[in-house]
Amino acid sequence: MLPKVSIIIPTYNRADYLVQAIESALAQDYPNLEIVVSDNCSTDKTEEVVKKYLSDKRFKYFRNEKNLGMTGNWRRALYEYISGDWAIILSDDDYFIDNSYISKAVKLIMKFEDLVIVHANQVEYLEDKNIKIKINRKFPKIMNGLDVFLNYHLNQLVYFLATTIFNVNEIKKLDVFKKNINSSDWLEFLKLSLIGKIGFIEDHVSVYRVHSQSIAQKAELNDLIKNLDYILTPYEFAIKQKIIDRDSLYKWKKRMIKNYLYMVLIGLLKSKNNKAIKELFSYILKNYEYALVIFFYPRSVKNLIFNLFIKK
Repeated sequence: MLPKVSIIIPTYNRADYLVQAIESALAQDYPNLEIVVSDNCSTDKTEEVVKKYLSDKRFKYFRNEKNLGMTGNWRRALYEYISGDWAIILSDDDYFIDNSYISKAVKLIMKFEDLVIVHANQVEYLEDKNIKIKINRKFPKIMNGLDVFLNYHLNQLVYFLATTIFNVNEIKKLDVFKKNINSSDWLEFLKLSLIGKIGFIEDHVSVYRVHSQSIAQKAELNDLIKNLDYILTPYEFAIKQKIIDRDSLYKWKKRMIKNYLYMVLIGLLKSKNNKAIKELFSYILKNYEYALVIFFYPRSVKNLIFNLFIKK
């Protein structure tokens, strides 16, 4: 019997975007499918929007009694609303563009029993500029999860939320989505990588929409620093698993932290938030002195000179 796959669509006040997400999910050609919308107590027309889909036996709609936060909503859907053996989280402003993606992923899952994750390529849609960028990555069809963990962020090796199908039973064992951070998906998928193999499909299967209301675009410095948990928590989890030596893990943590803080710095430079740049410098000096090198990368120096020292 084919495994059941749940497409989780967490939503909050995005009725206009939600329709495209739902219809792209319903367009999947995989036969044993459920689409679960988990409404985080929206105050817009979300309830009205979903009414026309309730007659479809594959579609389920749940409304939380109060707003649980992003990861709280994910956790509620995973542990209480879905019934699938495998699941994927499709943000309410993203959508599938490959109607056979679930079928392709399940074909891989059925062939390799020790898979815990299947992921694929996606298209990034810069909505404000009306630009679509194909993210072209090439990886082996099957990878050891330990290798994915240790090489995360190298050569664009990351999990895209709207392409990542995961084993529900295995991820539930990890007691996931309890930390309210922007990259809680990476946190949990990194942990899951340590207990199985990873499948990859080269096709572009979904669109990730970037717009002014995106959570990542609105994050404050404190939230960005808090987001380091997506590195620190898997690091501690890996230590407990005792499947990677501590020296290798420490090198991994240092590389990941430097890489992430560099991305934060570039974002602050682009926004010309000089106050936050100085606060970031102080934070790194106090907590991760080895990461100060990011301020001396060529791209950083060029922008820092302009932002901090050239008077307008």
